[in-house]
Amino acid sequence: MIFYGLAKIYDTGNNRIFIRNFKPSYFSVADIYVSNSFSDGTSASLLEAMACSLTPVVTEIDGNKEWVKDGVNGLLVPVANSKKLAEKILSLVNDYKLRRVLEEKAVETVKARVNWQENTQKLKRIIDEMIYA
Repeated sequence: MIFYGLAKIYDTGNNRIFIRNFKPSYFSVADIYVSNSFSDGTSASLLEAMACSLTPVVTEIDGNKEWVKDGVNGLLVPVANSKKLAEKILSLVNDYKLRRVLEEKAVETVKARVNWQENTQKLKRIIDEMIYA
């Protein structure tokens, strides 16, 4: 079984069955998140995957580069480079320690940057400074 974003693909040999009703709870049985997007803004599924301790392997598009730093909290691959994508996925499959380090940093990234209460307070301070400055 292969997971891509919020979709699930069953590989039955010659046929692949694409399931759109993917549930985020499936992240709990995966280790690696893969997105081969050609263009996108910030992907909600990327943030969900990072929050669920999945190591992201994503393309070098702006929305991904905003969140994933190559070799720090995930791996980046050039757009439309399936060979590099496969190499990066296999590197994580074969290197458990690297995968653990990257997934821990991925969780830290999301915790630090996706915090509704903290971000709301930051926004309030900015607005207050603009109004009362």
